[in-house]
Amino acid sequence: MANPFRGEATFKAGDTEYTLSLDIEALIKAEELSEFDMPVLLAKLDSGNWKALRAIIWAGLKRDHPDLVPLRAAEIIVEAGAAVASAAMRKALIAALPAHKGTAADANPPEATTGTGSAG
Repeated sequence: MANPFRGEATFKAGDTEYTLSLDIEALIKAEELSEFDMPVLLAKLDSGNWKALRAIIWAGLKRDHPDLVPLRAAEIIVEAGAAVASAAMRKALIAALPAHKGTAADANPPEATTGTGSAG
């Protein structure tokens, strides 16, 4: 079962259920395959770029399918239907890249100090 809090989502292609896992390694692999940095890759996904979709699906499946080649990832997208594969990919991406809702101070907390807490 996919863990949505770890950048995972499942989808079916034919009779097979696949789990996308978009951890940091998968995101790096997607960048390498697509030759787009992550901000560009995300923009390409929003514009419906097939190369970007295939790269993310391929990279997200690599954890459980280490021998998967990009061509097979494209075939899985076709078997599932692009809308189904894309929806799973977006769900996994949202979980993998949650928006930071805190303030700038939250991002840089003060450094911890050592000692007993007593003056002297």
